[in-house]
Amino acid sequence: MSGPKGARGRRFEGALDETAARMNASVAFDRRLLPHDVAGSIAHAQMLAARGII
Repeated sequence: MSGPKGARGRRFEGALDETAARMNASVAFDRRLLPHDVAGSIAHAQMLAARGII
């Protein structure tokens, strides 16, 4: 599915914005953080529920 411009080349013209490119460059690292991020979110939700906030 990805051609010379990548998957986005079929819909968009021009280069990827520099900020977006930097953000997308961290996707592999973000995947490593995912289980920890989810665990933290669950713990936070449990605390809020225990206090009757949610």
